[in-house]
Amino acid sequence: MQKLENFGDLFKHNKELLDDDYNHGQATVLKTKSKSNDGSFEISSTLKQSTQNQHGEANVGLESKLKFIQGGQTWECALKQDGSCSWDGKSDFLQRYINNKGLQVVFHSTNQAIPSSTLPTYKVGLDFVNDQLRFKLLANVQNWALEHNLTYQARSNFVFGYNLALDSRSSNLTKYDAGLSWEATPNVLLGLKHESTSKDTIKLGKVLLQLHHAATASQSLGAEFVLDYHKKVLESRFGLSHKINNDSSVKFKVNHHGFLDAVFKHKLSSAATLNVVTGYNLKAAVHEKKGTNLPFGLCLDLKF
Repeated sequence: MQKLENFGDLFKHNKELLDDDYNHGQATVLKTKSKSNDGSFEISSTLKQSTQNQHGEANVGLESKLKFIQGGQTWECALKQDGSCSWDGKSDFLQRYINNKGLQVVFHSTNQAIPSSTLPTYKVGLDFVNDQLRFKLLANVQNWALEHNLTYQARSNFVFGYNLALDSRSSNLTKYDAGLSWEATPNVLLGLKHESTSKDTIKLGKVLLQLHHAATASQSLGAEFVLDYHKKVLESRFGLSHKINNDSSVKFKVNHHGFLDAVFKHKLSSAATLNVVTGYNLKAAVHEKKGTNLPFGLCLDLKF
């Protein structure tokens, strides 16, 4: 049976295989997490110093996150290198008054930690979850722009959803994404997704076809094909993950540019996990007969 997810996590299996853990260049990621024995309180933090573009090149950045969970309240603060600071909050207080389990009030704000002319943004809305449906609606309290996403489990092996953003002033849809995920067999997932690229008029943007296959208990394969209809460009990525033992695993991916990425993940102890990341430009080595500098990254995941 396929698990119902938020729209952003509808294709998380391929995201975990093709995107997660690939931190190149001067990369450092530090994660900490602590919670009470009864699970009523939790605090976690993330410090990240690296991002990677689609060609496998390293662009150093800095991002820190702090998250608090207390009872039915959740608060998360994120600070980025460009000085932007965001707050996200969730509360289940409505459930106590209307007796509707799964309904939460959500809040989001973005402002500049460094003084600038950029105006802060404030959004409020509702989030609803049950066994078959996930629904979220956010409204910008300054210009009443609306954001809405939904996922629905039509069958035990079939989920579809959409993500919309409406500019209330111009009545234009600035985002119109949609997708579906089908569990063809217990070990094979097929995904089809549309990502909008035009904010002025509704046009066909990027179409993504995704495949994920859990070949064995220790090995999985994935592929992603992206057609940018406006630019008439086709891109592709392929990935493989293999679990060596209970403490170690490796992942590989290669894209249509010929850039190969590799991740080695090892559990040092019950509280620490180390990732080692590198890559190689196969296209440059084969066709241009020249080597390239090997990107290198480390990720240390600490739990306490």
